[in-house]
Amino acid sequence: MSKCYKIKNLFGSYIYNTISQEEKSDVDEHIKTCKKCAEDLRTQQETIEIFKVKQNIDYNDLMLDEESFVSNVYRRIAMESIKQKSRQEKLRKFVYQPALATAFAIFIMAFVFARIDNIKYPENKYIPIVSNTVTELPEIDDREEVKQDAVLSKNTIKSDSNKTTEKVLAKIPIVVKKQGEAKQSRANILLTEAKITNSRDWLLNADLINYSLGEPLRALSKYQMIIDHYPDTDAAKEAQKRIKTILDSEFTNQREEFTLETELNDGI
Repeated sequence: MSKCYKIKNLFGSYIYNTISQEEKSDVDEHIKTCKKCAEDLRTQQETIEIFKVKQNIDYNDLMLDEESFVSNVYRRIAMESIKQKSRQEKLRKFVYQPALATAFAIFIMAFVFARIDNIKYPENKYIPIVSNTVTELPEIDDREEVKQDAVLSKNTIKSDSNKTTEKVLAKIPIVVKKQGEAKQSRANILLTEAKITNSRDWLLNADLINYSLGEPLRALSKYQMIIDHYPDTDAAKEAQKRIKTILDSEFTNQREEFTLETELNDGI
């Protein structure tokens, strides 16, 4: 995919034959194996042929609005969030609710069966048992110690239960944070892809003005817009090369005109 982005940024130079031999070979080799890039190149060549015939088109209308494509990206993210929420609602409706109802029914049935067993086989806790042996009662201090141990054990269980609850509650914000990070990561990916595509389109439009219309000075501002808006893209690097070529060409032309004017003045 990164190879395709790099090759597509060279399409403008390839079409107008302002590309180095090495880069031209790279493009030729790539379009032999990549049908998508070959189709994009053919489409751009056909588009340029149309512009050669209709040169009165206002190319400013072709420049994409940055606010528009950013809003479209966020609208797409919002739609995906709505779809995901809808899927969760359907899952809750058709899976979770029946599962909860089934679990509740099982709990009720177990409770009823337990009550029936208790009715059929009651425990005779209060019926005295006759015995011929004499049992020595424990001392009061021992009973207090046993009772104190029981209370301590109960408190320990309760304390452990509280700790467990605190641990569960502490994990909830972490899960929510990870979901937020996933959404933000998805948004960053969409924005990056949109910037790469948009910068490549801007580069093609600037090349049309520079090469098809033969207005390099007008194209300078278009190339500079690419560098200002998308500084970290391959299209910005190509735009920087175009600017350098135009400035060098203008400087050479001015120097030749100055030399010619000086020679004419000397001849007079």
